[in-house]
Amino acid sequence: MIPAERPRIARGIFPTAAKKIPLGADPTVEYSLGIQQTPDKPLTLAQVKTPSAYNTYLKVGLPPTPIASPGLASLKAALSPEQTDYLYFVARYDGTHIFSRTLAEHQKAQARIQDGRAAQQNSKKLTKCRPAMASPSPLSLLQPRLVLESSILGLTSDILQYHGLKGLVLDVDETLIPTQAIEVSPELLQWLGNIKSNFSLWLVSNNLSRARISGVAKALDLPYLFGARKPSRKKIIQAVTAMDLPFQQVAMVGDRLFTDVIAGNRLGMFTILVEPMIDPSREAQSHPIRAFEVWVSQLLGTSLKSPE
Repeated sequence: MIPAERPRIARGIFPTAAKKIPLGADPTVEYSLGIQQTPDKPLTLAQVKTPSAYNTYLKVGLPPTPIASPGLASLKAALSPEQTDYLYFVARYDGTHIFSRTLAEHQKAQARIQDGRAAQQNSKKLTKCRPAMASPSPLSLLQPRLVLESSILGLTSDILQYHGLKGLVLDVDETLIPTQAIEVSPELLQWLGNIKSNFSLWLVSNNLSRARISGVAKALDLPYLFGARKPSRKKIIQAVTAMDLPFQQVAMVGDRLFTDVIAGNRLGMFTILVEPMIDPSREAQSHPIRAFEVWVSQLLGTSLKSPE
């Protein structure tokens, strides 16, 4: 469990008990059976249905005794839980969780993690059979798989599902919010509401300001990484690993060719180039660095009409 999620998990436990909803916590089953699940050997249905006073899938309320010794950070989280309306959470096996407000959302999250894990295992099996591939050419690294002739608001669930995508790594500045803007727009929140329930999402930004990126992430209720130094792959790998999805099923979405697109292509991701997000309160808006990248890329032969 990552420290930032402790208060949110603490908040989810109390209303669940008050509403007489089974907590359904895997660790209580593991404790009762004396086992520990792993990503390769998760709990089985038979194990979850094994009767025990500690099994919170079958018993409403908390276990009769503690199942572990909580540390100081967990005790503080229990005393000061985050104020949210989340009732459910499911682990991604990397210490992070997907939080849901309804049982239907929770079941979708569980299925998404299970499908992602199965796809990852199949991908590993196939990789063992594949011959080594040549390194991509510099030109191919600049070529987006999809060129959206609009801002990210034009990226729909139908488009993503058509390309077999299950996760998105999102750039922040100019992709989601203009650099000079302080708050996310209602239009972006509406877009996110249509996307979030069906796809895993992470923010990965080159911006060095933790305060700015964490503020955007909090407004969107998304996990984030800042100071990524794209086209470096390190923090994108961290985000995709947290999603527990194959890289081929995750899109790198951004407005820049030399950072977002190159980084995503280096990892074999599905790269999506979007137009910069416009601030309606400002009249004259230009993006000279992006325009230079587009000019150089086209000079080298990159097509900014999507080959997909």
